[in-house]
Amino acid sequence: MNIHISNYPMKSKSKNRKHRSEKSRYYIPFLPDDIFNNMNEKDREHQRLYRTYHRTIFDLEKKISDNQLKIQKLKNEIKECKFRLNTKSTEESEDGYKELMIYRWQRISHYYEDYQFNVSIERRNRSSKTFKKNRDGDEGFNKERLASDRRTYGGKEIGELFTYQAKVQASNYKFSIISELPDNNRKLKSIQLGTEEVMRTNLVKLYNDEDYLTDDLEIVRDEWRTIILAFSNYYIHKNKWLGFKVDTISKDDVMNWCNKMKISEKENEFDNWIPQKY
Repeated sequence: MNIHISNYPMKSKSKNRKHRSEKSRYYIPFLPDDIFNNMNEKDREHQRLYRTYHRTIFDLEKKISDNQLKIQKLKNEIKECKFRLNTKSTEESEDGYKELMIYRWQRISHYYEDYQFNVSIERRNRSSKTFKKNRDGDEGFNKERLASDRRTYGGKEIGELFTYQAKVQASNYKFSIISELPDNNRKLKSIQLGTEEVMRTNLVKLYNDEDYLTDDLEIVRDEWRTIILAFSNYYIHKNKWLGFKVDTISKDDVMNWCNKMKISEKENEFDNWIPQKY
């Protein structure tokens, strides 16, 4: 009988050595060296791959089993959390945390109403009466005057003029009476922002970014909405809605505040005043 001696003989096996997958299906114990050494090359390759695949299968199945236990544990924890949220927060309590929270919220939420507001940027037609008469052919306009006289002013053509304003309005506007003011004044404030050109130019001044000169108009409006949100939040915190309502506030006041808050710098105070819900 020809005996083939492997160039890579198997290491001697300890009698106590065990495979961690030995209780798995299709397990084959260690082969004695003399049997292994007499295998042909193809069978030895099968033996080597068998060991690798069997061990890999065992590891993957164990991982699946371990993760299934973890999943079940997490499911139990989720079930317990839902119970505490909706049914019983503690052994001693008769209510879940949600009900306990809402009960307290109902008793203190009125303190926060002043700081719940919306901002919109609105366009207004501020064209002169002369332009509108020219456009509409108003019969009351003196048609005997020269066309050049009625269509220019100060050497410039009288054109259509649009300006923008920021409107700040309490979220509960319908019920937002300012008791210190007469005639049921509500929580509503308008701040004039000027023409589109003025809005763009002022953003360039604030951020030192000339892209605002050519950006889409909606980007410009959104940026001003953010600015007015932060400014209004600051002003109401400092002066309440009464002060915000009665004080005269110009776009220059807003600009000066933005610079004070270092709006153009990475580390700034401006971001701290943007309402969290925004």
